[in-house]
Amino acid sequence: MHTCYITSTAAVLPGEAVTNENMETILGQVGDKPSKSRRVILRSNGIKERYYAIDPATRMPTHSCASLAAEAIRRLTPENSFPSNAQILACATSGPDQLAPGHASMVHGELKAPPCEIISASGICASGMMALKYALLAIRAGDAQAAVASAAETASAFMRQERFSQNLKDAPELLEENPILAFEKDFLRWMLSDGAGAFLIQNTPAASGLS
Repeated sequence: MHTCYITSTAAVLPGEAVTNENMETILGQVGDKPSKSRRVILRSNGIKERYYAIDPATRMPTHSCASLAAEAIRRLTPENSFPSNAQILACATSGPDQLAPGHASMVHGELKAPPCEIISASGICASGMMALKYALLAIRAGDAQAAVASAAETASAFMRQERFSQNLKDAPELLEENPILAFEKDFLRWMLSDGAGAFLIQNTPAASGLS
């Protein structure tokens, strides 16, 4: 069994920080009305600001999920590139840009990385840990000397006004009869945001700094 060391970490938060008061300006209002539940949820979760991969002027996406992950991975090295010694790329997300090719394939393409083993980890809260565990176990088993594990989310892609407005248009009477459905759909808009992180894991400590 080989010992594993996290020798570099990196993170990306797209755009400028968005305050609670400006959230609906970026995401858009559902049904052209301010959310009734926003203040209650924000008061409970304590979040003060978040980041969205959305241009505030045009409301168009600024990043894909794959490009956010790739940007975080590049930041692992001073050269701003895929770590040259990495033999495994394990990429996690709850919401990939597309079903196929897989998320890791898209990240690998964004990086223009050399051939290496890749794996896409999916799920909700634990997907990032799945990617990290895969990279860790491969190094412990001696299958690789270095691996990259990343997690990325672009939750704003499904929290935009347009996605919710269509639902309201299709079934307004259902939401009127069962208000909890509206609350459940609105709830995640005030909880989630966008970002990516990455770890470089190796079987030896870094030459300098904390491992």
